[in-house]
Amino acid sequence: MSRERKKEVKKVSLSKELKVSFLFLAIGLCALTIYVKSTMDPSRILHILASANIPYFFISLSIGVLGLLCYGLTWHLLVRGAGIKTSLNYNMLLALSSVFFNIVIPSATVSGEAYRIYMASRTKVESEKWIATVALHRIFCLMPFTFALSIGLAIAIVTGQIPNNLIRPFTLSTIAFIMVLILLLTFVFNASLTAKLVSFLLKIPVKALRSKIENKKHSLEEKIEVFSKTLLEIRRKRKVFLASILLAFLYWFFDSFILFFVLISLGVQVSIFLIVFIYTLTVLLQTIPLLIPGMLGVVDVMRTELLYLNGINREIALTGSILTDVIMVFFFSVIGFLSSFLFTLKYSSKQAV
Repeated sequence: MSRERKKEVKKVSLSKELKVSFLFLAIGLCALTIYVKSTMDPSRILHILASANIPYFFISLSIGVLGLLCYGLTWHLLVRGAGIKTSLNYNMLLALSSVFFNIVIPSATVSGEAYRIYMASRTKVESEKWIATVALHRIFCLMPFTFALSIGLAIAIVTGQIPNNLIRPFTLSTIAFIMVLILLLTFVFNASLTAKLVSFLLKIPVKALRSKIENKKHSLEEKIEVFSKTLLEIRRKRKVFLASILLAFLYWFFDSFILFFVLISLGVQVSIFLIVFIYTLTVLLQTIPLLIPGMLGVVDVMRTELLYLNGINREIALTGSILTDVIMVFFFSVIGFLSSFLFTLKYSSKQAV
């Protein structure tokens, strides 16, 4: 297939995915509208919005920008740690572009990573190196989320901030995420185990595919070796490794405080532990591949009800959730789109390295 034909197929596929995303967005917003009309007075929401403290809202906005910068810098350090000599500008624009695709095409929030790998693989660097950096970036960003979910759940249970009937599913979800994180870290830090797992998986396909796999077995083994060596190279650079983890925690920290300052702008102050717990649950919910951009509507109902159960007026809680969406969905999407546009404009026609 020619390069032009591939581009045409990709554009058609992206167009279809965007149409599906907007369709499901409409469904999510319709569900939210029904929820609002059945549980509260919509006119009060407009009144609360009008009375919001603008400086505190802009603090939330600024915190969100700092979070995005930490997100991009985390990947930049991992890329440099892998020995890839792309510029800070290249890495930041590509990382922020992936945020846009994760929001707009929410296929379990991996569409952005797929886009990042696709665009970066157009350089002279082996794609396996890029895959290793993106995988490690995802794992590092998962670490503070899992940690916060565990601590937040424990505190929420002890202080009675969540209903008894929700304790079991939340606990099971937390345990599942901890196990997944441990498993991922095990494979990252044990290259030989990763190679054995891949070799085992290659034996599973049906006979019709086995011959094709056997023909490419040597090539696959080489790719696995490049991937493993890249992980090992990053691990050996301890300062880069630790700095990346620190930035990933800062990214989570800034992101989780957006709702905190949004609520302060509405004249409400709640426990930071409750905010952290709600934020991590929001991220957990957004990993479910329901195809709703930003899980708008669904996360708003969840945030509103959890805040309401902790003594916050429903109208204020929903207003806070909507303002949080303005920052974390719409504003982040604009930044991601502009980054994607600038990246395409600057790097689409030339090699970055």
